[in-house]
Amino acid sequence: LRTPASGAKAPAARSGVNHGITKPAPTPGYGIGSYTLVSFTDHDGRPTGGIGLCPTSILPGSPLERAGFRRGDIIAEVDGKTPTESTYAAIFTSLLSPADGAEVELTRNEADARPVRVAAERLDPTPIIRAEVLDGTQVGYIVYESFDAAYDDDLLDAVKRLREEGITDLVLDLRNNGGGHVISSNMLSSCIGGAACRDKVFQFYRYNEECMASWEQTAELFGQKYDPAAERFYEKFYDGDYYGVDLTDRTLGLGRLFVLATGSTASASEALVNGLRGIGFEVTLIGERTNGKNVGMNVFEWRDLEGYDYEFAPITFQGYNAEMRTVDPAGIEPDFAVSETESGWFEDFGPGEPLLRKALELIGAAVPAPAPTRSAAVVGAVPRGPVRNASVHPSGMIGPRGIVPEETGTENGEKAGYDKKAALTAQKFGE
Repeated sequence: LRTPASGAKAPAARSGVNHGITKPAPTPGYGIGSYTLVSFTDHDGRPTGGIGLCPTSILPGSPLERAGFRRGDIIAEVDGKTPTESTYAAIFTSLLSPADGAEVELTRNEADARPVRVAAERLDPTPIIRAEVLDGTQVGYIVYESFDAAYDDDLLDAVKRLREEGITDLVLDLRNNGGGHVISSNMLSSCIGGAACRDKVFQFYRYNEECMASWEQTAELFGQKYDPAAERFYEKFYDGDYYGVDLTDRTLGLGRLFVLATGSTASASEALVNGLRGIGFEVTLIGERTNGKNVGMNVFEWRDLEGYDYEFAPITFQGYNAEMRTVDPAGIEPDFAVSETESGWFEDFGPGEPLLRKALELIGAAVPAPAPTRSAAVVGAVPRGPVRNASVHPSGMIGPRGIVPEETGTENGEKAGYDKKAALTAQKFGE
């Protein structure tokens, strides 16, 4: 990939997590976090030609949330028009990436629905959709849509709040999480397991034959330790310091974890499940079989070479847990198979949603009555593709070191910095 030179420099040291991966500037948006497209149908289930957009998450505090939209609502009309095969691409592009200050009228796919006007605002596209203690329980609930290390401070703050509120169980909702930075996956795993993770391997790596044959050079390039007995590179769980932040008061130290998953759950998400299970930690998977991304790539970047930035990403490695088990390419089978549209359509995040309701049932917490059934016929639409993330977040798995500095990093890659004409590398699971 070749793009005009960005002129990016190493970010200055700051308080909090200091690995050099920083948040992008807020961009105009209405608040759609993830979404799926739908085809409208008539009473006989035949497509009408109309196409809608169904948010499967909405950014907290966004214009859409304030206007009363929720997960599972279907946007049927935009400025009074129903998108069609020939118009939906342009219409939904302007809806997902609006101009600064743009306004639009949106009409839900509901009887007697009235259009609602919303104005675009500059939003921080956080992957943390929810982080709360569920009412009447000691169960923490985090809806997390990307292991984006730029939001590590926010994630650690959320974990700390849950710890201070005395949770005894955690439900981690990764149904829309396609992966991201392995340092964030490792960090969250370390916070969840606490002492159970101490001095244990989070993940082993096997590179291609050339890299394994020259393991000393590979170890220096990627700042990883090498285990001669296992013939693998590895990284351990974090213990204490995480790029300048003390994890001590952010460690939950739970004895088990409940993970909500679908076919969109991939890479760094699967590594969290696989990594914790590899040390004997109890992880219960609820929902659908995961995606099955167990191989990855190294991303090499060169900045400002004759006016251009370059990125090269060959697939080079496979990941394994401490028991030397990799994620099945067919995905991780759920312990409890539950459809998120069990009630007939997507329900909003909360105790009444099927996957979370099952987790609460297994925990032994108060379980609300199932949501009223909304059949596909009543909804009048069928999904026409996978769930997609509307925000720009890393997917796949970006490895234990987001960038390689001029000096060789330590075991967990604490050092970070840019070397203008050196290869800046990252491991990234296949997309």
